[in-house]
Amino acid sequence: MAPPCGTCSRAREIAMSTSRYGPRPLRSDDFPDGLPHLLDHEAERVKKANELYKLVTQVCIRCTDKQLPWTVENPFSSLFWRTSFWTEAQSRCNPRYVQFHSCMYGSDRKKNTALAFFGKVPLDRLHAECDNSHAHKSWGWSHEDQTFSTSLESAYPAKLCKQVAHAVKDACEADNFVMEPLDMLRASQLPLAAEKVSRAMASEGTTKSNLPNFVPEYRVILKAFIPRSSCTWRIKDFIEHPLITPQVTIPEGSRLLEISPRTEGENSTIPAEADTICTFGVPWSPGEFLKEAAGRGHPADAISTVPEPLKRSIWELAADDPSAVAERRASFFRKWMSVASELYEEEKALKDSMDEGVRSVVKDKKILLFKEMVNAYELNDAEAHKLLEEGVDLTGEIPMSNDLPKRYTPATIHESELEALAPVLKDAALSRALGAAEGLSKEVWEKTITEVSRGWLKGPMEPDDADAPSVVSNRFGVKQRDKVRCVDDMSASLINATTFAEERISLHSVDVMASAVVEWCDARDAAQRPRDLTAKSFDLKWAFKQMAVSASSRDRAGLVIKDPSGCPKVFTSLALPFGPALEKSSDLAARSLFDILGWVYDTSGEKNTVFGRTLHALGVSVNLRHLTKGSLLISNTEARISELVSELSNILDRGRISRSEARHMAGRMSFAGGQIFGRLPKSCLKVFYSVLERNSTAIDGSISAALRMYIDIAQFAPARTILLGQRPCVFIYTDASLEPTKEGNVAGIGGVLCGPTGEPLRFFSYFPSSAELAEVGIDLESKCIFLLELAAVCLAFKAWGEALRGMRVVCYCDNEGAKACLMTGASANRVANDLLKHQAAYELKTGTVPWIARVPSKSNIADEPSRVRIEALPDFPDAVRSTVSVDLIKDGESSLRFQ
Repeated sequence: MAPPCGTCSRAREIAMSTSRYGPRPLRSDDFPDGLPHLLDHEAERVKKANELYKLVTQVCIRCTDKQLPWTVENPFSSLFWRTSFWTEAQSRCNPRYVQFHSCMYGSDRKKNTALAFFGKVPLDRLHAECDNSHAHKSWGWSHEDQTFSTSLESAYPAKLCKQVAHAVKDACEADNFVMEPLDMLRASQLPLAAEKVSRAMASEGTTKSNLPNFVPEYRVILKAFIPRSSCTWRIKDFIEHPLITPQVTIPEGSRLLEISPRTEGENSTIPAEADTICTFGVPWSPGEFLKEAAGRGHPADAISTVPEPLKRSIWELAADDPSAVAERRASFFRKWMSVASELYEEEKALKDSMDEGVRSVVKDKKILLFKEMVNAYELNDAEAHKLLEEGVDLTGEIPMSNDLPKRYTPATIHESELEALAPVLKDAALSRALGAAEGLSKEVWEKTITEVSRGWLKGPMEPDDADAPSVVSNRFGVKQRDKVRCVDDMSASLINATTFAEERISLHSVDVMASAVVEWCDARDAAQRPRDLTAKSFDLKWAFKQMAVSASSRDRAGLVIKDPSGCPKVFTSLALPFGPALEKSSDLAARSLFDILGWVYDTSGEKNTVFGRTLHALGVSVNLRHLTKGSLLISNTEARISELVSELSNILDRGRISRSEARHMAGRMSFAGGQIFGRLPKSCLKVFYSVLERNSTAIDGSISAALRMYIDIAQFAPARTILLGQRPCVFIYTDASLEPTKEGNVAGIGGVLCGPTGEPLRFFSYFPSSAELAEVGIDLESKCIFLLELAAVCLAFKAWGEALRGMRVVCYCDNEGAKACLMTGASANRVANDLLKHQAAYELKTGTVPWIARVPSKSNIADEPSRVRIEALPDFPDAVRSTVSVDLIKDGESSLRFQ
């Protein structure tokens, strides 16, 4: 924290010249909290500063009590350090101090700065006094900048920021905190990164470039202690000669990653003059990288996406005899139905003692039984039953489950601010209700009255009734196929803005469900049992309405809609606002669990399904018919495709789309695209997203083409096919070069196909002319290396497509721009987008979605064939040379047609 020092500055005591004074002092050593007899505006400024100083003190004390590190910065001479506020912090927290001159970190002036700090972060290493080896700019008024020079020194120099970051990093690592996992395998074992890795694994490919490398960037990381004067390299330099120290030898070609000062007491056996720690990364040789990559295989084989508890259940069920499974389930329900009977009177007494509004919603829930089950199985969320017993708060802290991934989401306003704004927000909500379109108002009103009859809402009321809620949210209808869903807008009323959480809810996607099926097949194979599997889905009916709003939140749980006469009416939410033999045993088990706990699920209608070889849920179809043949098929249901195609066709016919409609369609297209094989849907979506970034609602040529392609893909592209069991993995390495010559730029494109053990099987070394590249839109005289890197991947897939069919494929490239575009399937560059469409078409044709990974340039076996025209691959004479040309890319256009 850096509290403002303007009112505490000693510079106020210094005359600007013999005849001119600057701003007069507002504090002194005798009156550090403010001089007496200040002018009104001066007193007001001191008062506001003191309020901030008080807050800083409170934060320091609270952090100290919780053993959390903190830092406070001010000029060394600042009167802030003498205020009563800081004196209290000093006595309560006993901080350490460090002093430094900012010029030693790159500032223009000799500013003496002090830091007070608490905790394990070694900020004392920042101490640095000016050695007078450099010139300083003067203090006072800057005529050049027309301001006081003190304000010009308010920013922290970059060198200082780096040293603070190093100190924080060292403290975290000393506490065994992994700041940056070296590779994806290690990241998958860390709570903060595991979820992100798991989502990528589930789909056997990632569209995100922020995952750690699958193979670490460097073979090993080494640290050398040397004198600062001997460190003549810059960060990211490769050293040309070995660096030999008494502790370690850094090989030639290693890269300098970090320079940091050696802390006091660190490695006392090393001479004091070795005051600097240089961290180097030692690159893999191309051969070493091939072996390491082959040993790791494909990420989907190395990292499981199925949560551990679910995986244990799958393997137990897969290994057990069906009769044993049925008996175990029967025993479970005999036990808990007996417990439910024993708790009957206590459950009744609990319901009688509950708030009436909460009781009306959860009257059929077996709350004490649920509590007993949680305790019996030692689940982490021991307080979960209280959400049923007391209701859910709509504002403030979201209770922790101690099971979900940790991720702090702060509130943007305090609950007290919501209360202060309530009258204004209520007027705004009433105005929106009056101005709402008539479209679905009748259906929304009828559904709302139905909710009143079920005990979920209280009302209707007039907006100014005494018992009407003070905070109200608008309710509107959303058409979903043949029904209308009521949505309560808790964002416009700022209800959502007051909530904060320390965990992140992560719903299991279709990919996780598919991974569970794959896990089942692996477990059945291991148990030497058939992969025979059927499935069904359960729909929790009125899911949100089965949880009550707490009594304390009811004043903020208002909803406003128009009645049939057009007048706004207010309701209070009492329920949460919106969202063969073994088969019979499984069905009975699931139904019984819902029944004994009192949860209502759909027992009639289209969502009350039976076990079968095809599962339909949320517009997704999961086909289990081909498990015995080694594949799982996932697609969109015919109803979803028909509905989506109809809506997109209507948009094309109109020739325009509103931004709100575009947002709605983008979400639906994204979800549906996830159930279509390959990356082409992402490519279309990337173009469609441009509608959201501009003011015009017109559908131009590029957006029209993208929508037409999406319609074509949705109707005719094959289903996502997930091949089961361990499959061989092959590896593609590509690279490109662009070298200037007297005659102009010369381009080179190289590629190497390696087998499962890492041995190179085929390669190409291709040097296209400028005329050849122009045929696919690449201008050789421009900065086109990124496009050449993309072309290299396209050529590899086109040349070796048949060899990739049925395989897992990892594609290694060393250009970050090309890697990111290959992941997302889209680019802002027109030529790159064309190449990416060709690549997506090749993937579709071969039934392969490669994992895109990084190989460092110095470790890339494709580097040499991209720079030198070779007939044989060095060190690998058995690798067969493939002939490629840009004509292969042009021929890919036909793959974009599905009919």
